[in-house]
Amino acid sequence: MLDMTAIKGVGPVLAKAFADQGYRNAESIASATVADLKIVPGIEEARARQLIAAAKSLLRDASAADSAAPAKDKAQPGKKGARAKIKIKESKKKKKEKKKKKEKKKKNKKNKKGKNKSRKKK
Repeated sequence: MLDMTAIKGVGPVLAKAFADQGYRNAESIASATVADLKIVPGIEEARARQLIAAAKSLLRDASAADSAAPAKDKAQPGKKGARAKIKIKESKKKKKEKKKKKEKKKKNKKNKKGKNKSRKKK
C-alpha cells in the first residue's frame, strides 16, 4: 500500500482531509470516482480527475518497479545486493585514503628527521 502523499499534488494537509473522509492510501484514491472525491473539502471536478489519474499512474509505476525487481525473499547465495556493493566500495575507498594518509605521515616524518640531521652537521 502506498502512502497518499506519494501521489503528485497530495501533501500532508490534503492527505489528512482524505483520511477524514475515509481514504487511507493511494489505492483508495485510484479506485474512487470524481463524485466521491468532490466530497473532500477543496476538491473540484478537475482536481479530482487529476488526482485519480496521478494515483493510477503511481500504482502502475510501483507495480512495474515491483515486477522488474527480483523478489527479496528469494536470496541468491553468493550474490550481494546493490547497497552492500556500495558499502563495500565505500569501505575500500576509506581504507585507501587511510593508507595514503599513513604513508604521507611517514614521508613527512622522514623529511623532518632528514632536515634535523642536516642542520646538526653544520
